[in-house]
Amino acid sequence: MTGRRFSNGRVFLHCVHRNAVGPDYLTSELVIANSAGHEFDIVRYLLGEEITSAIVASPPATRNAPNRQPQFILLQTESGVVIDIEVFTDAQYGYDVRAELVCEDGTVALDPSPATTLRSKGHDGFRTPADWRPRFRQAYRAQLEAWTAGILTQTPLGSRAWDGYMAMLVTKACLQAWKTGTRAAVEIPERPSLYR
Repeated sequence: MTGRRFSNGRVFLHCVHRNAVGPDYLTSELVIANSAGHEFDIVRYLLGEEITSAIVASPPATRNAPNRQPQFILLQTESGVVIDIEVFTDAQYGYDVRAELVCEDGTVALDPSPATTLRSKGHDGFRTPADWRPRFRQAYRAQLEAWTAGILTQTPLGSRAWDGYMAMLVTKACLQAWKTGTRAAVEIPERPSLYR
């Protein structure tokens, strides 16, 4: 595609979002609208630009969750960076979130969680937590402390309503792409001055 601005050396962002077992109420649509929403938000934050299009492909439902499908989402940003997101809410082995940013001259990736490994009886690895709490406990605490400090000092920090709104517009495009099997454009309205 032509006409895109230079991506500052960023090429791909690979994301993985896996849960051990999804709740009974989780549908294929909610895999996109609920689980993948975290990635939609962080992609905008990490890359500092808007997502412009979405494609969604779904493998068949698995035997462990016959009523919902895993999702593979392909996004593209204003500058042309390509993002792939695997969302598999019934991976059985535990909670696993990964990300790797591929740039022109190298990569940067999240460390596995936890960073300590166990070697015993012919195995080399680490325990995988059952849910998000062990991995993100400290991050949530730091976020809440910063949010509270922002209220007390009247200097808002972190995400704004605009960020949530844009994540919902990406979700809307992904659901359209999933239903139609085609690429869907993300509606990008003009940003109000309050959020500039």
